[in-house]
Amino acid sequence: MNNKDTKYDESYANEKFDQLIDHFISKESLKLANLQNDKENYERNKQSLIESARIILNEIIDIKNSDERKALVDEEIARFEKYMWGYYIIEPLLMDKDISDIKILSYDNITYKKNGERFVSDLRFANAADFKRFVAMVCTRNKKNFSVANAQVKFSDSLSNPLFRLRFNLSSENINSSGIPSMHIRTIPKNKVTLDMLVERGYMTTKQKKYLIKHFKAGESVVFIGANASGKTTGANALLEEFPWNKAALIIQETDEMFVNKKNHPMVQVQHTVEDNSESTVNHTLAELANVGLMDDDDMIVLGEVKSGVDAAALPAIIATGSQFMLTGHGNNELEGVYKLADYVKQATGYSMDQSLKFFSGLDLICYIEKYKLKSMSRVYGWDYENERLKMSKLDDDGNPIDKKYINSDESDKNKETDTDEFVISLDDIGIGA
Repeated sequence: MNNKDTKYDESYANEKFDQLIDHFISKESLKLANLQNDKENYERNKQSLIESARIILNEIIDIKNSDERKALVDEEIARFEKYMWGYYIIEPLLMDKDISDIKILSYDNITYKKNGERFVSDLRFANAADFKRFVAMVCTRNKKNFSVANAQVKFSDSLSNPLFRLRFNLSSENINSSGIPSMHIRTIPKNKVTLDMLVERGYMTTKQKKYLIKHFKAGESVVFIGANASGKTTGANALLEEFPWNKAALIIQETDEMFVNKKNHPMVQVQHTVEDNSESTVNHTLAELANVGLMDDDDMIVLGEVKSGVDAAALPAIIATGSQFMLTGHGNNELEGVYKLADYVKQATGYSMDQSLKFFSGLDLICYIEKYKLKSMSRVYGWDYENERLKMSKLDDDGNPIDKKYINSDESDKNKETDTDEFVISLDDIGIGA
């Protein structure tokens, strides 16, 4: 389409925009990737790329009418900015503070979760090629290799969106039956959700909040258990703000979901894992970072989601130090969650299930989260050495053990000797042998 005299149409605009994006993916990918790393000069480098885009557009747009050419260049620059530093057509979803998850299964199939309910969006990409190019750009911006050899990638973006930290989980067309990549985005508010806000939202009661704060500040270890996307990390992240300002902690996670206010917590360090991406052999796992962290003088170690034996490899050493710890895991109740964590320890260490469960006698509180609500809490009262079982009891609304034998127990005193008829939890209770 040469020497255009008439006003441009949509197809012409799309054609020129595609040329611009293809140029940046093929010629400017290194600049885009480095932009995310240079936070100090982020805005200046961003403006430099925008000016480069303006020059390219003026070269490839062949409309004679200068006013129309300028109008199209300005329009495509605005589109370019949204594409490069926003998230293109899904930007409206990412600017809604009530949306927690966005899932793209195809160019014309975009769904989202808002206030715990799932919806289908009217938004759609122009075609499959448009969506694939968008996925490629997102990966380029975040320095991720998305290829046949690396068909699944996960990463975080804490710069692009003013409201949220974004956690991405991508699967390529090589493993999707649809033949099209898929993308899941979890939003984590940058303005941290507090325990008071969780009370307002019905996540927990005022009594539960006060109980958690009291015992967490006293140095007790807490585990958040629940199904996938139930709100475990939300609760753990909010509770972290109650950590004493004059204590040191190390937070280790796969993606940057948990964080603290630096002014209130000057002694808290946050790390994330690094995975082999098929182009590099660099690989720093949750367990590796935790083992190195044990050489520091931290008062508390926080592990992000523990969901495998690899993740749990450092748990015995962490618990054995006697330091405070916090983590999240999966399960349909407190007991099942502890069992799964113990099973991961068994996978990692080769210990028996009873030996693995024994480590969790050093745990204090277990919070069970269901559908964005703290449904129940349980307390661990140590290990029954005579019967080789873990002692646990659910807590009532006032934080007292439902099992009456523990009503007069000193919560800080994990008694080593118990009567044989005392309430205990073992693998037999959930129908699984050691």
